[in-house]
Amino acid sequence: MGALLGAVFFLLIFEFRSLDVTYIDRMLLVDGVKGLPQHYLGWEFFRRTAWSFPLGNMEGLIYPETISVVFADSIPLFAVFFKLFSALLPARFQYFGIFCLTCFMLQGGLGALISDRFFKNRVFSLILSIFFILSPIAIRRSFYHCALSAHFLILAAFAIWLYKSEFKSWKTPMCLFAIVNALTVTIHVYFTPMTVGIMLCYALQELLEKKKWSRVLLSVGISFFSILGTAWLFGYFTDRISASSVGLGRYSFNLNGFINPFWYSNLIDSLPVYQNGQIEGFAYLGLGMICLFTIALILFVLRQVEQTAKTKKFIIFNKNTIPALVMLAVFTVLALSPAVSFQARLLFTIPLPDSLLDLLSIFRASGRFIWPIYYAIFIFSIREISIYYRRSKLSEKREKEEKITRSIGAGFLVAMIIASTVFVQVYDLTPLFVEKNLLFAEKVVYQSPLKSPIWEELAKTHKHIYLYKPINDLYTIWERQCLAFDLAAYALDHDMDINAVCLARVIAQTKDDQITAHFDTMAQGAVYNDYIYIFMNPDYFPGEGYGLHYYEIDGIIIGVNTPIEGAREYGA
Repeated sequence: MGALLGAVFFLLIFEFRSLDVTYIDRMLLVDGVKGLPQHYLGWEFFRRTAWSFPLGNMEGLIYPETISVVFADSIPLFAVFFKLFSALLPARFQYFGIFCLTCFMLQGGLGALISDRFFKNRVFSLILSIFFILSPIAIRRSFYHCALSAHFLILAAFAIWLYKSEFKSWKTPMCLFAIVNALTVTIHVYFTPMTVGIMLCYALQELLEKKKWSRVLLSVGISFFSILGTAWLFGYFTDRISASSVGLGRYSFNLNGFINPFWYSNLIDSLPVYQNGQIEGFAYLGLGMICLFTIALILFVLRQVEQTAKTKKFIIFNKNTIPALVMLAVFTVLALSPAVSFQARLLFTIPLPDSLLDLLSIFRASGRFIWPIYYAIFIFSIREISIYYRRSKLSEKREKEEKITRSIGAGFLVAMIIASTVFVQVYDLTPLFVEKNLLFAEKVVYQSPLKSPIWEELAKTHKHIYLYKPINDLYTIWERQCLAFDLAAYALDHDMDINAVCLARVIAQTKDDQITAHFDTMAQGAVYNDYIYIFMNPDYFPGEGYGLHYYEIDGIIIGVNTPIEGAREYGA
């Protein structure tokens, strides 16, 4: 039922148009929806590439090299699956609506499953699943950075941990963790450290409880083997792109993150951040969840005080809490690293050795590592409310036996708490839902900026779009990034290729070196008649000596070897 509820909410927010697999106009438009053109074009270039090994090999998007589709963030699992049926699919096909619907459904199903672990009440569990379905950190990624909306992977890892006592064999969670960890690699590798971290905390708890080292090491080893094997199969290991990237610390989690809605709240104003990149650490709980967490925290403290009064001991560290506290500490430090800030102030920088900084730079958007803690807050809140519910039901049973009546029943009170906080959550997050709804509320039509008929004529005799340096402009200047995607769409429609677009990892220096070498050969007399050279940066213009004829078409300066009949040369 949670999965069906997830589907209902998806359709309410994104409407049926988002599921139209032939509606690619939304995928190509770059009117502030960063990411979609990269993901869609990555899939289409991968689709037209002949099968080879690794499975993710893709040609034509950074010509002349091949590269894995994983670096276009095109959801490799779906890309490979739908490529199997490419001959049966429409000429232009998008699966991102199907993927986002799947995320909503799995988010709802697993949210209900986790809630039912504590409540054993289908109605309460279904209502509580709404918190997971409408998770603002997941919805914000939908149709923006689609692969990163797969938060169900985090919930799946938590569900395995929470249901550990239900498994008859230790091999079952071992296999389940291996599957979930492998899935993260086929969707987005940022989820891999998160699910692995949850698995390691589960393993720590197993070790504390049963002290069976061989079992734990085998379980962890199989998961790591599944991760590395899947990464190898999909083409993660390449020397064409550096795994690390710049920006570590710029995209960290701000200490106000759980209560900072940015512009997504009806009820709470946006709070300042230390730097704009900290939107990557967006972790607003929603006012409804903030209220539920506050109630849960009060109930937890009261319960601890009561237990301490009975036992005369305050026990916070035990085999059940230690793994959770380790997870809390590790992911919080990773999310904050290396620049710890609150509001607009930098508090301090965590001193880390260069080798560790290089390793962490692979995951430069460190603020995303707060996501497991984010869902741990959800789970903690639901758990504490359920404990109160069960204890109150037992008290009611005793009072009934003693013929004592109370004015408000436990079930009614808990139902009111859950229903009211869910209502507040939905109302509070309305700006987020409206923003996302606008993506598909009206049908939009992609119009290429390449309007001159000259482009069609050039496509008949040319096979390569070749962007001139600096390629780093594609990563730092929005207009040039958009133009590169438009040129890639043009190349796709005319069975051409392009030498560079903005990808998940920067390839600028490598490409600049290639471009320099390419133009050196031209200076020595080499002729490339089927190349269209694009000069986006007027400060970097090769000038004479390369045998090119320059033209300005639709505001874009191009160079070709053969004169264009009827067109006036640039600068003439």
